Amino acid sequence: MWQDTNPDAPNNLTQAEAKTRREFVSPDNIDYNLHLDITKASKEYTGKLILQFDLLKVPTTKGQLFLDFVGQEIESLKVNGEVVTENPFSGNRIELFGLCKEATNKLEIDYKNIYNTDGAGFHRFVDPEDGEVYVYSNFEPFDAHRMFPCFDQPNLKGKFTLTATAPASWKVLSNYPLSKKEETEGSVIHHFATTPKISTYLYALVAGPYDEFNDSFSGDRVPLGIFCRKSLTKFIDTDVLFDQTKRGLQFYEKFFGTAFPFAKYDQIWVPEFNAGAMENVGCVTFWEGYIFKDPPTKAQLANRCDTILHEMAHMWFGNLVTPVWWDGLWLNESFATYMAALCTADATDFGRLSWQNFNSSMKTWAYREDQLSTTHPIQGEVIDTDATFLTFDGITYGKGASLLKQLVYTIGEDAFQEGMRLYFSKYAWGNTTIGDFLGALESVSKGKLSASGWSAEWLETSGLNTLQLQIESEDSRVTKCVVRQSAPEAHPTLRNHYLEVIVYDVVDGNLALRETFPFVVSPSEFSVVDHLVGKPKPAFVFINNNDYAFAKCFLDTDSQNTAVEFLSKFSDSLLRQVLWNSFYDLTRDAIMGVKKFLKLAKQNIIHETDMKLVQTVLDRVSASAQAFVPDANRIQEFDELFKIALEAYQRESASEDQKIVWERAVIGYATSKETVEQVVKLFLGEEDKGVAQNRRWQIIEKAISWNLPEAASLFEKEKERDKSDTGVRASLTCKTSPFDPAVKAAAWERFVAKDTELSGHERDAEMAGFRWFHQRSILEEYKSKFFEVVRDIFQNREKEFAGAFAGNLFPYEPEDDIVLERTKELLASLTPEEQHLRHVLKGTIDDLERARRCRAVADH
Repeated sequence: MWQDTNPDAPNNLTQAEAKTRREFVSPDNIDYNLHLDITKASKEYTGKLILQFDLLKVPTTKGQLFLDFVGQEIESLKVNGEVVTENPFSGNRIELFGLCKEATNKLEIDYKNIYNTDGAGFHRFVDPEDGEVYVYSNFEPFDAHRMFPCFDQPNLKGKFTLTATAPASWKVLSNYPLSKKEETEGSVIHHFATTPKISTYLYALVAGPYDEFNDSFSGDRVPLGIFCRKSLTKFIDTDVLFDQTKRGLQFYEKFFGTAFPFAKYDQIWVPEFNAGAMENVGCVTFWEGYIFKDPPTKAQLANRCDTILHEMAHMWFGNLVTPVWWDGLWLNESFATYMAALCTADATDFGRLSWQNFNSSMKTWAYREDQLSTTHPIQGEVIDTDATFLTFDGITYGKGASLLKQLVYTIGEDAFQEGMRLYFSKYAWGNTTIGDFLGALESVSKGKLSASGWSAEWLETSGLNTLQLQIESEDSRVTKCVVRQSAPEAHPTLRNHYLEVIVYDVVDGNLALRETFPFVVSPSEFSVVDHLVGKPKPAFVFINNNDYAFAKCFLDTDSQNTAVEFLSKFSDSLLRQVLWNSFYDLTRDAIMGVKKFLKLAKQNIIHETDMKLVQTVLDRVSASAQAFVPDANRIQEFDELFKIALEAYQRESASEDQKIVWERAVIGYATSKETVEQVVKLFLGEEDKGVAQNRRWQIIEKAISWNLPEAASLFEKEKERDKSDTGVRASLTCKTSPFDPAVKAAAWERFVAKDTELSGHERDAEMAGFRWFHQRSILEEYKSKFFEVVRDIFQNREKEFAGAFAGNLFPYEPEDDIVLERTKELLASLTPEEQHLRHVLKGTIDDLERARRCRAVADH
C-alpha cells in the first residue's frame, strides 16, 4: 500500500516528456480495462485498472516511461504478473523504468482515490434540494489521471473498457453503450462496450440518479439521450434539444461527408461545471446554466444551440481526428466554434442571430485578448500542460474561429466543404497537425490559398490590425479612397484582409443601399479602393459588411456622421452591431471620450428593436461606465442609464424579449443607494412582478451591500424560497456583501484558509460579494493584503481557485497609483515558473493602464 512520496510536485507534463514517452509507447495497442466502485456514500472511491500496451523499446533511464496519476493510495501493482515491491509512486507519476519489457506489457493496479470538488478530474456534488449525489468526470486537457493512472497525452489513444459498480438507483453513463448490467445487493455492476481508440481527455464517466429522456437519429442508427438532475427536470425543454441535436447531426454528416462515427450520443447537464460544455466521445457534458429556470431571451436560446452544435462538431474534429499535442488546441476549438455558428445559422431557425452572437461573444473576446500584452500567436509553442490551461482563451477560440470565417469567405464554402471531406476521409481515427488541415484546404482552393503563406501571416504572428477608411472628394465625386492599415508597435505585421464593402446613399432623408463589393486589403500601409474612385460620393461606406474582417474597422468622417444619424435605421442588424462595435473600439482606444459614447447610447438604444443588439450595447455601456468613467462621475452615469432602462422596461408595448432585457438592465444599472431602493420597491415589494429568480438574488445582494433596513428579511425569505444549489451560491455571495468591516475581515480569513468544505463554485460565489465600488472606504486594508498573499495562493492552491481569487479580489482601482505600482513590482519579482500568475498580472496591468488612458479623455 503506497502513497505518493512527493505529492506537492508540479502536476504537469511537458511536450518534451510527452514526445519522449511516445517514442517508447506504441499508439497502436493501448487497452484500458477499468473497474470503479462508486457505491460508497463517502468522498472516496476505489479503482482497479488493467492496462496493456506495446513497448517499442526498453527505457534506459527514469523519466522516459511512466503513468500519470494523482491518487490517494496505490493498494497493489503488478507488472506482467509480477508483484512490484518497491514504491514507484512519486511526484504524481508511477515510474515504470526497469519494470517493463519490449513488446506487450500488462499492468494491474488497485487504488483508492477521493472525489474532486473543483469541477475537474472526478467531481462529486450533493444536491441541496434533495440530498442526492452526482459524480462526473471532466478531463481536458490534463485531468484524466486524477481518476485513473494513464498515459495522459492526446496522441497516445487507447481503447477503454469500463465496468462501474454504483447504487441501484443511479444511471451510469460512459462513452459507449452499456453491454450488460448485473444486480448485486443494493448496487448494480454496469458493463460498457469497448470504445474505439480515443484520447484520455475524451474519456468520460457520469453517474447519479439522473432523469433520462431518449430519442434517436436516422432511424435507430444513433441512439440519443438527454439527462439532468431530478430537481431540474421540470425546467428542461427536451423536445427543443432533441430537434436541434438531429438538425446538427444531419448538417454535419452532409457537410463532412462522414457518418457520425460513434455508437451513441448522450448529452448530460451536470452541476458545478467549469465551462460551457465538454465534448467527451458520445457522452457530452453541459453547464446547467443552459437549463433555463427563468425565461430566456431568443439570443440565449441561440447561444445554447450554438454550444450544443460546437460540442457535436468535435465528434468529428477533435474526437475522430485529434491534434498530436496541445499546440493544436486552437484549431480544435476554433473549428468547432466556426462550424457551430455556421450550423446554427444554416440548419436552425435562429439564422443570422447566430452571427450576431458570434460577433458579440467570441469575436469581441478575441479582439480584447489580442490587444493584451499576453497575446500569443495562434499556432505557437505549448511547452507543457500548465501552458495549455492558459491557452483556453479568446485567441484559441475566438480569433481562430474568426480567421476561419474569413478563410471560408476567401476560398468559398464549397471548397471548404470539399477540403473537410478530404481531411476526414484521410485522417479518421488518427492524430494530425495544422499542416494536415491547411494542406487539405490548399489542395481544393484552386490557388486561392497558400497554406504556408496564410499560416505565416495569420497563425504565427500576434496582434490586431486597424483598418481606417479615408475618402477625398471634389464636386461630389470621389477622387481618392484608401484603406490605411496599421499595427501595434509590439506586433507590427501588416496582413491581407479579405473584406466585403457596403455603400449607402441618403435619398430624401432616408438610407438607400447602393452596392456591396469584395475588396482585398494588401499587407501594406495603404490599399486603394479603385472601385469607388470617380463615382458620386456616397453618404456611407463601411469595409466590414457581414463581419468577415478580423481587424478594428474605422469609418471615414462623413460615414461616421451618417452612422450616428441613422444608427438604428440600417436594415441589417449585424451591420448595426458591427457599427456599434466600431464606436466602442474608438472609446476603448481613447479616441472617442467615454461620455460621448455613453451619450450616443442613451440617445439611440431606446429606439433599437433588435434585442440581441440592445443587449450587446447595454453590455458595452456597462463595461465602459465601470472601467472608463472617472470614479467621481461613475454613480451619476449609472443613475442616468438606470432612468433610461426603467423607461424602456415600463413601456406597455414591450415584447417578452424586451421586458427580459430591460428588466436585467434596470437591475444591473442600479448602483446608487437610491436606485437600489427603487429596484427593491419595484420588484420585491408587495406586488409580485414575477421577476426572475437570479435577478431576485441580484437585487438582494445589492440591498445587503448598502445595508438597507429590509435587506435581512428579504434575504431570509429568499433562502426559504430558493433552496437550490444556485440559491446556496447566491446566499454565499450575500454573506460577504454587507457594508461591514467585521464581515469583510471574517470573509478574508476564510478565503486564505486552505481547508474548506466549500466546492470551487461555492468559494467563487463567496468571493464575488467581497468587493463593491461604494464600499472602498472599508476595503482599503485589503489592497496590501492581496499583494501579500496572492503569490502563495498561486503557488499552493489549485488553478481554478487561484484564478477566482485574483478575479474577485484584486483591488481594481485604476486611479490608485499604488495599486498599479505594486502590481508591476509583483510581476517583476516572479520566476519563469510562475506563468499563471504572470499571465494574470500582465493582463490586469493592461486593463488598468487602458482605463487610465480612457479616463484621462473621458470628456473629449
